[in-house]
Amino acid sequence: MVAAFLHGWKMEMVLLLVFPAIAIAFHLKIRTVEQHRQKHHRLMQPANDVVTECIQKIRTIRAMGGEEIFRDLYSKRLRAPYNARKKHAKVYAVVYALSESGVHVLYAASFKFGFFLIRSGLMDLVKVYRIFFALGICIISMSHLLTYRQEWITAENTLHKLFQLVRGHCDNTECQSKSKC
Repeated sequence: MVAAFLHGWKMEMVLLLVFPAIAIAFHLKIRTVEQHRQKHHRLMQPANDVVTECIQKIRTIRAMGGEEIFRDLYSKRLRAPYNARKKHAKVYAVVYALSESGVHVLYAASFKFGFFLIRSGLMDLVKVYRIFFALGICIISMSHLLTYRQEWITAENTLHKLFQLVRGHCDNTECQSKSKC
């Protein structure tokens, strides 16, 4: 951000108005994908249970000729995730189309203003591109930070509990009932 201000504050001010909208659009796409991934994982659990049970009891199933039964059961359990994925494809297509079209309109406006600054002699081409790249990298970094924030919090909490167990300090009642921490 500082590098962008050093090379041209006018272009920086325009981009500071534009890039938050771009970051929000990117975050919306990522969030949509993540929500549907979690839902898909939950919907796939019954089918995964059928496969796990089949693998655990493979000899019995083979001896009794139950392959057809398990295949049919597995197929039935896959219908819900399949239908959910079809719906998700439509939702994601709309979200993707809207966010990308908005992003490209904002890019076009930013480049148009940059062209105006270059043409009027207020900035040179290299400075305009330096500003674009500096802010682009900042926005990408922030969107990745927002995307992986929840995973970071979960990992941090898990490590904290693990270190408590290693040190012998449990605040979890389930842990205390199983062993002396």
